Amino acid sequence: LVLIGLRTRTGDLALRIRIVRALNEGGGQTIDMNNMAAFTWDELVVLGPYASSQEQAETAQLPFYVRWVLRLGSRDDICVLAFKLSHDYRMHVVMPREKGDFLPSVRPSSYVNDTAFFAGTKRGERMLVYPAKRTEAP
Repeated sequence: LVLIGLRTRTGDLALRIRIVRALNEGGGQTIDMNNMAAFTWDELVVLGPYASSQEQAETAQLPFYVRWVLRLGSRDDICVLAFKLSHDYRMHVVMPREKGDFLPSVRPSSYVNDTAFFAGTKRGERMLVYPAKRTEAP
């Protein structure tokens, strides 16, 4: 039970580390979420601070235990990336806003594999993460 609680609190920690590293070392380059995750997914929902219970349950399909542990509806220090496969919850990543603030990427519809590209811009101490266009390799 303790392990489930710890894993729920951070989500996929290895994925979070890869995303933060890519944001900080990428120099503003586009991050392709398809290359970040080590699991299969086809939808990505970005939940911002104070996300409603309805957004968490219906849009992101977060299980009750995840919603209960995270208490996202009353927090402004994190964003949650919820990965789905065939409209069902697959995995989530808790992103502390000081490491990668996905607030500018929050939108009512999901990102799909073809649109899940992001780029970071450093603003003061915070890395703001915006939707980006796919970049072709040279």
